[in-house]
Amino acid sequence: MFKVYAFLVTLLLTLVTGHVNAASEYEQAIAAANEGNYKAAYQVASMLDNGRHVDEDKVAAIEWYTKSARMGYSQAQSMLGFKYAMGTGVEKDMKTAYAWFSVALSNGHEISEQYQQKAAKDLSAKELEVAKDMAEKWSAAYKVSKVD
Repeated sequence: MFKVYAFLVTLLLTLVTGHVNAASEYEQAIAAANEGNYKAAYQVASMLDNGRHVDEDKVAAIEWYTKSARMGYSQAQSMLGFKYAMGTGVEKDMKTAYAWFSVALSNGHEISEQYQQKAAKDLSAKELEVAKDMAEKWSAAYKVSKVD
């Protein structure tokens, strides 16, 4: 009987400690992101996107991916391209997807080129011109190259 009790206490402590550590990880990431850490902002977005240590919230994840992307993180820029291409957490918008893939590519995220080309195939000539204009403006604004 004592072994069962000891096991249950150990299990409970492990669960509580793990939950505290997870909450602490999320809070630390938020604090670092709010201080301008692009990777921490991406980490917060990923946690929210996947429901890791927090409740899943696709809309809030988009906000954090956008913060990271605006800090110049090409991985976040590419991820936003995917989110807009798929309509996950945002309304599907291939112009915006194309623009984010283009920004990521301009910041050194080479794999984004193939996704940019796929997005372009879903756009009319007029839509593609709009998307290219968006990409040009955003590339100038979010030009800090961070490729990981």
